[in-house]
Amino acid sequence: GVMLLDEDGRVDLDASIREHLPESPESWQPITVRHLLTHASGIPDYTSDSFDYATNYSEDDLVRMASDLTLEFPAGTRWNYSNTGYAMLGVMISRVTGAPYWEFLRERLFDPAGMPTIRINTATEIVPHRARGYMPGPQGLQNASHVAEQTNTTADGSMLFSLRDMIAWNETVRTRSILSPESWDQILTPMVLNSGNSHPYGFAWFFDEVAGQPVLEHSGAWQGFVNQYTRFPSSDLSVIVLTNARSTMSATLAMQIGAMIDPVLTPEPPATEAIADDPAVTAYVAEMLEKMSDGSLELADFDFVRQTVFPRMRAALQAQLAGLGRPDDLTLLASKQVGDDTELEYRATWGDRRMRVTLTIGPDGGLTNFVFLVPESQ
Repeated sequence: GVMLLDEDGRVDLDASIREHLPESPESWQPITVRHLLTHASGIPDYTSDSFDYATNYSEDDLVRMASDLTLEFPAGTRWNYSNTGYAMLGVMISRVTGAPYWEFLRERLFDPAGMPTIRINTATEIVPHRARGYMPGPQGLQNASHVAEQTNTTADGSMLFSLRDMIAWNETVRTRSILSPESWDQILTPMVLNSGNSHPYGFAWFFDEVAGQPVLEHSGAWQGFVNQYTRFPSSDLSVIVLTNARSTMSATLAMQIGAMIDPVLTPEPPATEAIADDPAVTAYVAEMLEKMSDGSLELADFDFVRQTVFPRMRAALQAQLAGLGRPDDLTLLASKQVGDDTELEYRATWGDRRMRVTLTIGPDGGLTNFVFLVPESQ
């Protein structure tokens, strides 16, 4: 939708977002539309545990609430997924077009693409064949919590759609229709940080590779639904996974399906041989694992992490590592550069228990993310 307005000359990707959100704070002046599209704005995610999902908020309310959040980093210096940024893009589309953003998308995208049933979320209207989303709970699966109807229409994830819609969407992506080739090139090109390093994310697309083949993908999770769209362009293959249980690993499932259909896409086996490490970094990682185990991990232990996610992250880490303490051994298995950060994969050993630990270290030498802990058989 933003790219259609860019082609119309009604939105400038490199202009400050304050052109369309004039009530936002002065600190947002350096933030451009491009920064929102690439999650490089520094605006924190509003989806914290303290956010009141049961209250109806207007788009103006969302701008006011977002304006009160302290920026996490200067625009363009980092990538950090922010639902707030995409909610603000939806506000911008509505203001530029004078209609709710989903009506603009219906006219300019959904109908031309042949997506007959996609629509804005609604709690009151009867939608044929609507699935219900489920969340894991103490006694097993349970219904997802209520979200107020108006609040559940923000542009960071509010569409009801069917497999038929996704098949039509896939053809749009596959043929690069609706938009100009130049727009698609921008969407599907990795972003460049202020440092000059590229980060494997475009405009709402993650970039990866499997067995040396490129992968374009994105997931979505909301109210008990976990969905995945994974495209393997070299094989002209797309895998769509729609699930209604929050515990489903849809991204992993999509990769497995891709390899079943085209064995060329079979991932290389995980690294098992040790590579040279930096002893100081390895000692630091061991210290952080010990703090995760005893629940003493603090936000200050990270050079950067999503503020709103940290409480949940700490609880999840402690649950996995409770009682283990400092690992007996850490073996570095892999290292690669991701943007300005270094992603490291270790084998951590506590007695007869082993895990693969993936984390990122920022340019200043501190943690920027724990990607995570996967049990490993002996």
